[in-house]
Amino acid sequence: MVLLFVVSVAFILCNFGLLYYYLVANPKLGIWSYTIFGFVVACGISSFMYMILTRLRLPYLDYSINHELEVLQQVNPAEWRRRGGEVFKEIIDLENEMREKGYLR
Repeated sequence: MVLLFVVSVAFILCNFGLLYYYLVANPKLGIWSYTIFGFVVACGISSFMYMILTRLRLPYLDYSINHELEVLQQVNPAEWRRRGGEVFKEIIDLENEMREKGYLR
């Protein structure tokens, strides 16, 4: 893994160095050289950001409770209030605490 990391960093630095040398240090296309350099760097940064964001482990979000509450609201409003109190207990407690401290009216 260390070798893979070292080789990858070296590859990126060599490519960046060549881009810089031909497009910024010795521009042959005038302003277009700088534009191309900026575009390639922006594409590289966004590619790495995309790679990192798609590889991160994210918590599983289960939206079935929303469906359950929606159906309960239509079928049994009393049960909907009870179940909503269970599901959103932390939020309700936080809101009540903020009211007690005077942050909310």
